[in-house]
Amino acid sequence: MDETRLVLVLNRAGQWEDKSVDISACVADPAGGQVRISYKAHPKRLYPYRQERVRLLAAIGTLNPAEVQLRVGGRLLPRADSIIKFPGFYLVLARGARVLYAVADVREERDVAFASGRSAVLDYFRVVAELVSVKGDEGRSVLAGQYRYLTRVPDVSVLAAYLTPGAPLAKSVLPGTLIYPFGTNASQKTAVEQVFQSQVTIVQGPPGTGKTQTILNIVANAIRFGLTVAVVSSNNAATKNVADKLKERGLGFLLAALGRRDNKAAFIATQSGYPNWMLQAARPQEEISHLDARIASLSVLLDKLIQTNNDRAMLVAEVAQTRAEAELHRQISGASPPPNMDVLLTRWTASDFLVLVVVSEEIGPDIRSSVMDWIRDIYRHGLSGPKVRRQLLRSGPVVLRSIYYDRHLSELQSQLATVESILAGQDFHALQRQLEALSWELLLASIAERFGGKDTRSIFTERELWSEYGEFLNDYPVVLSTTHSIKTSLSPDCLYDLVIVDEASQVDVATGVLALSCARRVVIVGDEKQLPNVVDKDSRLQADNAWARYQPTCPAWDYTRNSLLSSVVALWPQAPNVLLREHYRCHPKIVGFFNHKFYGDKLITMTVDRDELDVMQVVFTVPGNHARGRINQRQIDVIREEVLPALRTAGVTDIGIVSPYRAQVALLRNAFGDGVEVDTVHGFQGREKQAIVLSTVDNEIGDFVDDAKLLNVAVSRAQRMLVVVMAAGQDNFTTNFGDLVRYIRHHQQFVMHSQVRSVFDLLYSNYLSARREFLGARGRGSAWESENLAEAVIQDVLNSSEFVGISLGCLRHVPLAWLVGGAPDLSVRERQFVDNPWSHADLVIYDTIGKLPLVCIEVDGWAFHQPGSLQSVRDEIKNAVFRRAGLPLIRLSTTGSGESAIIADAVRTAIGISRNT
Repeated sequence: MDETRLVLVLNRAGQWEDKSVDISACVADPAGGQVRISYKAHPKRLYPYRQERVRLLAAIGTLNPAEVQLRVGGRLLPRADSIIKFPGFYLVLARGARVLYAVADVREERDVAFASGRSAVLDYFRVVAELVSVKGDEGRSVLAGQYRYLTRVPDVSVLAAYLTPGAPLAKSVLPGTLIYPFGTNASQKTAVEQVFQSQVTIVQGPPGTGKTQTILNIVANAIRFGLTVAVVSSNNAATKNVADKLKERGLGFLLAALGRRDNKAAFIATQSGYPNWMLQAARPQEEISHLDARIASLSVLLDKLIQTNNDRAMLVAEVAQTRAEAELHRQISGASPPPNMDVLLTRWTASDFLVLVVVSEEIGPDIRSSVMDWIRDIYRHGLSGPKVRRQLLRSGPVVLRSIYYDRHLSELQSQLATVESILAGQDFHALQRQLEALSWELLLASIAERFGGKDTRSIFTERELWSEYGEFLNDYPVVLSTTHSIKTSLSPDCLYDLVIVDEASQVDVATGVLALSCARRVVIVGDEKQLPNVVDKDSRLQADNAWARYQPTCPAWDYTRNSLLSSVVALWPQAPNVLLREHYRCHPKIVGFFNHKFYGDKLITMTVDRDELDVMQVVFTVPGNHARGRINQRQIDVIREEVLPALRTAGVTDIGIVSPYRAQVALLRNAFGDGVEVDTVHGFQGREKQAIVLSTVDNEIGDFVDDAKLLNVAVSRAQRMLVVVMAAGQDNFTTNFGDLVRYIRHHQQFVMHSQVRSVFDLLYSNYLSARREFLGARGRGSAWESENLAEAVIQDVLNSSEFVGISLGCLRHVPLAWLVGGAPDLSVRERQFVDNPWSHADLVIYDTIGKLPLVCIEVDGWAFHQPGSLQSVRDEIKNAVFRRAGLPLIRLSTTGSGESAIIADAVRTAIGISRNT
C-alpha cells in the first residue's frame, strides 16, 4: 500500500475519515463534480461522492519516530512506527493501527535529554538527588525516586531551555484581554502581562506586596484561556493558601490537590460534580465579547490611575519626610524667613530658593565685589526684585533653607492635592471594584462555556491519574502539589501549559528541575532578599563532590550555591524579572528599614504612618555575657517581664517571638507555652504577626545571626511593631544589626544623638543637583572644581570593596549648626562661628541608615589657607569646634597627595574597623 497518499471522506457527522486502506480504486470524474470510489469489500461497485466530500492528499514529509513524539489534547502518544505529514493532517502508524490527527490538535516534541552536554548535567542532578534527599520508609531517597521518572526532556519544556544556557526563551503574544478578578496594581499587572508573553517570568517581592494575589490572577487568566496549570511549592502550606482563596470564590471544583499518595487518595475520595452556578454564569457569545471589550477599555483607563495612586503614596511619604526634616531644621537653627515673603512664596519655586542658597553660600558674608555678577545670574534664573533679593542674600543660607523647606512642602502638598483630586474625580476605587467585578463575570462565563455543556462529571480512579491524565486535566485544569511530587502527581509524560513555583527561594535546584521538566512555561515566584533553602554541612560536602566529578559548565546549576530562584535569575538575565513594589502590610517605619537596606528604596509604601510611638524598639540587656552557647535566659526574662507586658498594654495580642537558634526557641516555648507563637526565623518565613519580638541570643552578633537575609525575614514579619532584644554595644557599622539599631535610634530620637546631630540627606538630594547646575553653567572656578575632585575621591573610597557593603554616603556644604551645634563648652567666639549662617563643612561622610555624620572633610586651597592668613585663623576655630564635638575633621590640600589613603583611614577609624578587616 502506498502510505504517501490519503483518501479522506467526510462522514455524516462532518468529520474526515481515512478510507485509504478500504479503497481499491478512486476515480475523479473528468467533467468534475463527482468522485467515484470502489471499496475492497465491493470491488465491482462504484460509489459516487460529491467532490467536496472527498480529499485526495499527497504526503509532504515524514518524521523520525525515534526523535519525535506527538502530543494530542495534552496527552503524549506512544512511540510510533511511522509518522507521515499531509496537508492539515498527521498519519500515525503504530502497532498495525492507523490514526489520523488534525494538525491543529497536534504538537510535535523532540526528546533532548541525550543531546550533547545535557545528559551529564541530568546525571549530576540525579546523583545529588540520591545523596541529599530525605529517605523514605524503605530507606530509599524520595527525590531520587522521582528522578527515575525523568526519562525524557521535551524540547518545548522549560527544562530543555534550562539545560541550554544562552538559548533564547520562547516568546508569544497575549492570548486575549487579561482579567483581574482578585484586584491588581501596577507591578502585579506588569507581572501578569509578562507571564503570558514569555516562557520564563520571575516575580519577586517581600511579604505584603501581593505575590499570592498575583498568582491568583495568573491562575484565573490561565483558566479563562483554557490552559492547564500546576501550582507548586516546597511545602503544602503555600499551595494550600492559593487553594483556599480559590475555593472561597467558588472555584474549588477546578482544583486537584495531588502530590503525595495520601493527598491523591483524599482527592479521589472527595471528587465532586459541577456547581449549579454555571447555568446562571453562561452568557451568549456576543455578551462575552462585550464584556471583553469593556474590560480592555477599563484596564487602559486604570493603568493611568493606578500610576497616579502610586504617585500619591510616594508623595505622602515625601511630605512626611520633608515635614520631619523641616521641623528638625527649625529646632536646630531657630531660623525664620524675613518679613514680606508671602508674595515670593507664591511666585518663586522651591528650586528658585535652592539656587539662592547656592548664591548666598558663594557670595559669603564678606565678599562684595562679585555681587553684581551674582545678581545677573539671579536675573538669568528669573528671580526678580532687587530689594527683596538683597534682603534674602543677607539673611544667609540657613534662613534660605528654612524658606526652601516651606516652599518645597507647599509644592508637595499641592501635588498631593492634585493627584488626590484626580483619583477622587475618576472615582478610582470604584473603577478598581468595577474591573474586579467585570473580570469575575467574564471568568465565570468562560468557565460556564468550557464546562457547562456537560451533564455529568467523570469520576477518576487513582490509576487513571496516570492513564487518562489528558482527560483529567480537561476536568481539573489546576493541579496543586509540592515541587518534590509534581512529576508523579499525574503521568510523568504530563506537560502543563504553565507551572507556577511559589516561594522559589526555598526550592533547591535538584527539586526545581523536576518542576521545570513538567512545564511549557514557568513563573518563578519568590524573593532573593529572603532566606534560601538550607543545605546542611554533610549534603553540601557530598553535592560539592558530585559537582567536581561531573564538572557542569554553568554555575547556575550548582546545588550548594543556588536556590531555584537564584539559579533562574543567574541563568536567564534576559527573562522578565518583575519586582512587586507596592507594599500593603507593614508600618511605614518598618518598611523604611528593609526598603532602604535591602531593596534600594524601590518599594512603595501603601500603609499610613499615624505617628504611632515605639513602632520599632531595641531593648538592650544589662551588660554581661548572658549567652550560653545558643541560649540566653536573660533575654527570655526581659521578654517576659518587660517586652510582652508593654505590647499587651499597647493593645497588641497577635505576637510572634523569633530567634535564629533552635535551642533558644525551645526555651522560649517552654517559657511561654501556647500563649505566644514561637519559632526560628527560618520557620517564620511566609508568616507574619502584628508584633514580632526578635531574641538575638549572642553576646556579640556573629555572622550567622547577622546574615542579611535572616534579618530581612525577621523584620518583615512584623506588621505594626518590632522589638529587638539584644546585648548592648551592638550598633557597630560592620553589621546589619548595627544598621537596624542605628535606624531605630534615629526614628526614636530624631533630633539629637549625643553632641552630634542628624544630617539632612532629603534636602541634599535636591541641593546637590541645583548646585551642580547653577555653578557648572556659570563656569565656577577652582574651589568648586576642588570640591568636585575631592567628592569623586570620596565616592571611589566608599565604593571600594572594603566599604561597599556598609551604608555610607557623602554630602556637601553642611552647615556647622546642623552638625555640631550641640557641642558643649564652646567659647563665645566658637559659638559665634558655629552659629554663623555661612559656616559649613565642605564634605561630610555619613551613615545613610542612622543619618549620623562620621567624618568631615575640608578642601583647603593653597592660596587662601596659608599660615597667618585670616582663613587660617578661621580654620583653627573650626578645628577646635570639631574637637569639642568629638567629630573627626580632616583637611585635604589642593596641592597635596595620597587623599584616598587619608580618607580611607579616617573612615576606618570612625566606623571602628582595622585596616586588615
